[in-house]
Amino acid sequence: MHNQIRHSADVVKNGVYQLEVNEKQLESKENYELINSLLLMMNANYFLSNQHTVPGLDLKGIKGVLTKKDRLTDLMVFTPFMFGFKYIVSERFVECLREIKVSNEEYCLFPFEIKGAKINYYLMFVPIVPGTEIDFSNSLVYADKEKLYEQKTYFSLNSYEDYKRLYDTVKFKSFDKISLPKSYLTKDILDVQGAVSMFFSKRLINILEAKDISNLVVLKKGIELVFN
Repeated sequence: MHNQIRHSADVVKNGVYQLEVNEKQLESKENYELINSLLLMMNANYFLSNQHTVPGLDLKGIKGVLTKKDRLTDLMVFTPFMFGFKYIVSERFVECLREIKVSNEEYCLFPFEIKGAKINYYLMFVPIVPGTEIDFSNSLVYADKEKLYEQKTYFSLNSYEDYKRLYDTVKFKSFDKISLPKSYLTKDILDVQGAVSMFFSKRLINILEAKDISNLVVLKKGIELVFN
């Protein structure tokens, strides 16, 4: 069983981010052109085709500073947006991953320095499951205008191509249910294209909650994730 997770809106004072990454440091990297095209340029297709190269990127020495009203937490949201990187995480969070032996194939860590922090932090990369892996015939997609409806009208979709064609008439849409192949069932961390929030396994959520990992919110009414 998996649930979606997110950060707390009450913790993130401006509602968007707690940390600002030093972009000048990124721009000074010898591989900045690759970093920019892969992570920052908002080209989802290019990223998905090349995300396997992310662990090899030189992101050493990147630093960030807290916004004035925010505080350090175990999960931290940051700016600028980078494909595959939703959070900067603390050593306490990483210890939970190691304790239950989450596979290294599910995430990659890059040391990250935060001014004033007394423990280690990391940029956490999680590969994105592409939309082509979704079984749309067993998933539920609706127009965002119906988000608050008790009874939604779901689109009849049989493939990722059907889903993409929806953009011609319905640009804003969401999932109520996502169906993935059974090969993903044993994964503890899943970031699926088209789902804003990541999915964590129940066993991962249990240890994170037991260790009081801060700024973690488990969505009780998130997208249902099933495996076929």
